[in-house]
Amino acid sequence: MLEALGWIKNHARAQSALSAIPALEKCIEAHPDEIVRNQAAFTLGIVAETHKKPCPLALVKALFDDDEYVRQTAGCMADHFESFEPGCLETLLRCVESERVDVRVHAVSLLVAAGPKDKRVVAALKKALRDESFNVRNNARSALFRATDSLEEYLRYLIRLREEPDAMLDPVPKDKELRGRELSVRNLVLFAMVAFRVPEWSEKRPEELARLLMKFLDDRSPSMRRGAARVIACCAWKFADSADHDEAFRRFLPDEKVEVRDMKKSEPKKPSEKSKVALHLEKLKVRERLVQLRDTDADASVRAVCAEALESLNRGQQKKPNKEPSGS
Repeated sequence: MLEALGWIKNHARAQSALSAIPALEKCIEAHPDEIVRNQAAFTLGIVAETHKKPCPLALVKALFDDDEYVRQTAGCMADHFESFEPGCLETLLRCVESERVDVRVHAVSLLVAAGPKDKRVVAALKKALRDESFNVRNNARSALFRATDSLEEYLRYLIRLREEPDAMLDPVPKDKELRGRELSVRNLVLFAMVAFRVPEWSEKRPEELARLLMKFLDDRSPSMRRGAARVIACCAWKFADSADHDEAFRRFLPDEKVEVRDMKKSEPKKPSEKSKVALHLEKLKVRERLVQLRDTDADASVRAVCAEALESLNRGQQKKPNKEPSGS
């Protein structure tokens, strides 16, 4: 059986592979060997994706499989699809209520693609924000951003994730290995924020991002003011090369958890350009606000990060030399 599944997978591009889909679905549902079911789920995902088909219902139903590896394969393969067969949404809504954490983790990630305009999706995701598992809550928060496009809510969440890790990871799992996995997920989310999300927002949504950062600088919470200043320090310049990435990582990511290259060995090869969001921030007089916070904020950590943000904004600024008078 495994040899047959391997043959189908290797010939997934062939039009004839589509005829194998019913057999693959039956195999996932009824075969007694979890190794075979796992390979069938993987193969079904490959064939359906290759031929641009919607995610098969059998793949989503496999999230209820008794075997953890089958569930993981089914969830990962389903995540490749942007459209889903009828019945998938209803199945995913049941998965969100599963007692198994891994099932809920996959389900909240898939809900938006399966039912982008269904009111039940947003309701289920908001409920998942109170899940006992950080991984479920985090995936639900990301999915809710995709569903609502509320940058303010998502950016506030990411800043809190950086500045208030104990509160955001609570309740902390008793199992040491699980605690380590959740902390790793948190750090990966922050890495993606610095490497991809903030740079994208800086260029594609600069006016909105600038307005939100200025709003957060006036927030009552010291952690939110500190986090906003930290984001400003990271997004003031476009990333020209690896040195720019490293500097942003050093400014934003938790030092004790993230390794980056030695800055001395990674000098910029070309001058960086100011980001679009930095230009909008300057119009909103961000320097004046950062100076005020640096000098007067009641929280020492806010004062320190605001000083870093000013340093980043002012990087590379030099007084222009006076022009020599033209010769007579």
